[in-house]
Amino acid sequence: MIIKSVDKLLSNEELAALAAGRAVNFFQVHGLCCSEAIILVLSKGFGGDMSDELAISVGAGLCGGMGGKECVCGALSGAVVALGGLLAPNRKTGLSKGNMRKTARLLHDNFKKKYGSTCCKDLTEGFVGSNKAKMKNCGKITAETAEMAALILLQKAPGLAKKADLQFLRERETKVSRLLNKVFGK
Repeated sequence: MIIKSVDKLLSNEELAALAAGRAVNFFQVHGLCCSEAIILVLSKGFGGDMSDELAISVGAGLCGGMGGKECVCGALSGAVVALGGLLAPNRKTGLSKGNMRKTARLLHDNFKKKYGSTCCKDLTEGFVGSNKAKMKNCGKITAETAEMAALILLQKAPGLAKKADLQFLRERETKVSRLLNKVFGK
């Protein structure tokens, strides 16, 4: 007799926590910036149709607060892009234009309430001269913003919880395993 393992349906909070962990893993291990990591994880993790390459490409200019200018935080702008990729009016799970704008505003307002600013420069000003500390802070913001966005996503489109790619969201790589995969072509 073959017994199949069946995942229990996870709560929105559990799914959002998985998305947070996966986003910070891509940030730390794969060297993706905050926006790239969040767009990739939310799209791939919740049934979006962006290829990995497209998701990363779309987020590339948002890194470091829009091309390194330290304006709007890349994690926030990347999360808004990811929400649009899954909830825009032309999507299967799409919202009206007005509701999409309200959803983006909700994420913005939640982010600003949590951090006091949406500006990359403000969020990193205490870490001038310490790249390691700055990257740790950015990794934390990446994880927390991915979690915030995933919760909003699942609230606005509850059906996406059933489409969640749990294997992808649960996967974690180390720098060593990533290097071995590169060397051995996996």
